[in-house]
Amino acid sequence: MPKYVTQWPNLTTRENWVRHLLRALESNWIVSGPPSGATTKQCAEQLEYGMYSISKNETTYKNKCGHKLAEIKKLTMKNAPFRYENTTVEQNGFTKAADLT
Repeated sequence: MPKYVTQWPNLTTRENWVRHLLRALESNWIVSGPPSGATTKQCAEQLEYGMYSISKNETTYKNKCGHKLAEIKKLTMKNAPFRYENTTVEQNGFTKAADLT
C-alpha cells in the first residue's frame, strides 16, 4: 500500500495565518493604513509567503508566523505602526502565486 505524503502546511493552515496577520495589520494600521500601492490583504499574504518560503518545516513555519503576529500585536499595544517593507522574495513569490489563480 503506498504511503501518501502531504505537503506542509496545508492550504487551510496558510489561509488561517493570512487571516490572523490581516486582522493584526488592520488593527495596527487604523490610522496610517498600508504602504502606498498595496492593500492590507496583499501585505498579509506577502508576509505569510515570505515566512513560508524560508521555513524548512511546519514547526519553523508556525513559529515564524507566531513571532511575526506577536511583533505586530506588541507594536499595536504601544501605538506604534508596523513598518512593512516587502522583500524581493515576498514580492516575487506573491507575483508568481497570483499568476496561478
